[in-house]
Amino acid sequence: GVYGMGRRSIEEIRKEEIILAFFQVISEKGIVGATIREIASIAKCNHGILRYYFGNKEGLIKCALEFLENICFTTLQNGLRSLDTSTEKIKYILHDFRLNNLDTQIHAHWFDIFAYSKTSPLISKALIEFYKEILSNIKDIIEIGIDSGEFRNMDLDVIANMILRYLEGALFITVGNINTVSHEAVDKEFAKIIIKNLIKD
Repeated sequence: GVYGMGRRSIEEIRKEEIILAFFQVISEKGIVGATIREIASIAKCNHGILRYYFGNKEGLIKCALEFLENICFTTLQNGLRSLDTSTEKIKYILHDFRLNNLDTQIHAHWFDIFAYSKTSPLISKALIEFYKEILSNIKDIIEIGIDSGEFRNMDLDVIANMILRYLEGALFITVGNINTVSHEAVDKEFAKIIIKNLIKD
């Protein structure tokens, strides 16, 4: 399962089934239109169980966000583990990470939760924490690149934010299906520009 290896409790398995049911309902009705009863019905459980596990709909949305973040981090860490240089790692983040591992459906769920966060302080706070973590990962890679002499010295915050903004923009364009050119071609070109900017002459 996505929550990690080892034996999983019945509660963990049930929670994951409910979260997957939630995604199924929101892909048809959106977050606002999704009801606890309908989610419970698709997950084949009593809506009381759902309230017991998650409290209310917002509690369920927060757990669904954590579920997506978990997939995202696992994908990121797994991809980076096999790479040696900072250049390869930045290329992976800008190119393979998004294309190979995160399907369009996950992008769409992310988009829905992102939109919902604009009116929910709880979800907004959880998203901000996640973005801080991603930024911190990107900054670490660049800092190691600078220390090893692979990259020139530069403002870590600026470059990490550029990369994060690109990833977010790319994600929203994928969801919107605005593909006048292949995403792969755009990612490759952007990666080239960023790497050229990072590498020491």
